[in-house]
Amino acid sequence: ATFLGGNNGVNHNHNDLGTFTVLLDGKALIYDPGPEVYSMRTFSVHRYDSQLLNSYGHPVPRIGGQLQTEGPTHQAPTLLTEFTDEVDRMVLDLRGAYDCPTLRKLEREFIFNRCGDGCLTITDTVEFSEPTEYESALITPGEVTETDQSLRFADGDTAITIEYSTDGDTALQVSRDTINQPPHPTRVAIATVEKVTALILRFVIHPA
Repeated sequence: ATFLGGNNGVNHNHNDLGTFTVLLDGKALIYDPGPEVYSMRTFSVHRYDSQLLNSYGHPVPRIGGQLQTEGPTHQAPTLLTEFTDEVDRMVLDLRGAYDCPTLRKLEREFIFNRCGDGCLTITDTVEFSEPTEYESALITPGEVTETDQSLRFADGDTAITIEYSTDGDTALQVSRDTINQPPHPTRVAIATVEKVTALILRFVIHPA
């Protein structure tokens, strides 16, 4: 697994603060699909019309229907890191990635546990000043199967299970979309059914 913070103003930037990848047996099952096929638009003021370059095509939140904003002032500071032989933990502050006036807090915690078959837990903790829509996403090139409160991403015989939940009774809904540029991965969105003022959304990912 890999995790990324930084800012949205680096060379050849993608708006992807808080993005992550999950690989199993050499196969990427949750990923950043990479650069688009370059065109004149890629290096113009319309660069972030691209779903591969804006945050829609990355496994990061969408806040109140808004994507992340470009530029070096939009940052994801690291709040905490703990690295051991068995468990790695990192917490990023993603609030600065979004121009959303109601957003008071957005922290993303990664916990990678190497014990047993391995497990990755990603927890988003969010607070708003007034009810706002919240959505997170997973990007996969694999085959997607939905079950109750879980997803399965597969590439041949290699697969992971993603269990998703909230702390409380917040209802969630799952939807799928195909990114409109090659390699056309699937975007799986997990969103609140109603607007919320606070939410803890958790993904627990492990080999299937």
